[in-house]
Amino acid sequence: MTGTIKAPYTGGVFQPLDQIHVEENAEVTITIETTAFSEADSPFDACFGGWDDLVDTDALLDEIHEHGCHTG
Repeated sequence: MTGTIKAPYTGGVFQPLDQIHVEENAEVTITIETTAFSEADSPFDACFGGWDDLVDTDALLDEIHEHGCHTG
C-alpha cells in the first residue's frame, strides 16, 4: 500500500488525521515533508535585508519625491 496522509507530530509521536488501514505492528516507511513555516522559516524573513547594499533607498526616495513616479 502506498498513500499520503497528514499527521501532526506531537510528543514524539505522529498522529494521523485520517484513518489508515495498516495491520497492528506493521513496519512502514515514512517520508517527512513539512508543510508549515515557523516565523523563523518565513520566506519574507529569509529575504529581509537582501537589497541592503544594492539599492540606495534614500536616494531613490529623494528622486521619487522630486520627480514623481510616472508610468507610460
